[in-house]
Amino acid sequence: MTLSTAVDTIPRLGRAMVEMPSRPTRIIQFGEGNFLRGFVDWSVQKLNERTDFNGGVAVVQPRPGGHVADLEAQGRLYTVQIQGLEDSHPVCEREVITAINSTVDPYTDWEGFLGLAEISEAAVIVSNTTEAGRSTCSPPTVAPPTMTTGWTARSR
Repeated sequence: MTLSTAVDTIPRLGRAMVEMPSRPTRIIQFGEGNFLRGFVDWSVQKLNERTDFNGGVAVVQPRPGGHVADLEAQGRLYTVQIQGLEDSHPVCEREVITAINSTVDPYTDWEGFLGLAEISEAAVIVSNTTEAGRSTCSPPTVAPPTMTTGWTARSR
């Protein structure tokens, strides 16, 4: 599966195809689904383009079998298609999103996940997950917020 399958005419992406500014990781994001990528990460890209925010996102895979490997295979790049009306005129625009600095699969890289707590520039945590995976084992066998418990303990 590739993350760009919604539009068959979009080629598989790679970092050599796009200019990638180096930005500090300011946001830790729990989840890699369509909403977070299409709204939150797109919004971060707009902040970087239009303000002096200058920040990137570290994405944490919330469940085993998630999609961070797919993101990595595309250089952490993906395409968002904006389609609708603007000033009563049809609009269809595609934009390559470059906001993701790194990804972590805590099920295979627990120490890498805990290391996110040591990123001094990180100031925002975004999550689109629920408490359904609450557990106290370390490393967890279920999704956040279990992960955040160990993570916040490490950041103290």
